[in-house]
Amino acid sequence: MKFRVLIVFALSVVFLPSCSNDAGFSDDILVSLERSACYGECPVYNLKVLKSGIVEYDGFVNVAIEGRKISSITPEQINTIETKLDGVKFFRLKSSLKPDSWGCSDYWSDHSSITIQGSIGTRKKEVYTYLGCESKQVAKVIELADFIDEVAGASKWIKDTNE
Repeated sequence: MKFRVLIVFALSVVFLPSCSNDAGFSDDILVSLERSACYGECPVYNLKVLKSGIVEYDGFVNVAIEGRKISSITPEQINTIETKLDGVKFFRLKSSLKPDSWGCSDYWSDHSSITIQGSIGTRKKEVYTYLGCESKQVAKVIELADFIDEVAGASKWIKDTNE
């Protein structure tokens, strides 16, 4: 069963980023984060932080909790996410960093990817980044994704607390 899920996610990594555009943005979403499958045991989940402070999590594979969970964050935490988006110059990052693309000529196979959508005011952007690249963007995207996870409190769903 898990193998089929990994295949579905691997295919979505290849095909979905190429057909994404502004139509996928909801005005309610401040930021969304998607971590894809890899050859190993990478956690696969989606996380949305709404401008209202609601956090929506959907865990799929290699996470402590599979399925949908909802929590909330404070207005101050929403502001910290907005500040971080500006701080890493999110709206200036390449929209897509894939193997063999400009900025990703040296890469390693079987890594996961991160897709982040951000929306502040009229600025909206989706950034897809393959983590097997050696690039400054990869470091910025990982930093931003980890920050979003931390502010949203995602570790309670992602990491196994019984270890």
